[in-house]
Amino acid sequence: MLVHTAPLVTDEMVQMGLTMAEDALAVKERLTFLNFVDA
Repeated sequence: MLVHTAPLVTDEMVQMGLTMAEDALAVKERLTFLNFVDA
């Protein structure tokens, strides 16, 4: 049963994970840049 639905869920979860990772990376870079400027 789960074999058929798993790939769809996995693809969606992976895409969400990548999007969240990109957002987190962008925020981290922005904070690092601000800290560098403040210093």
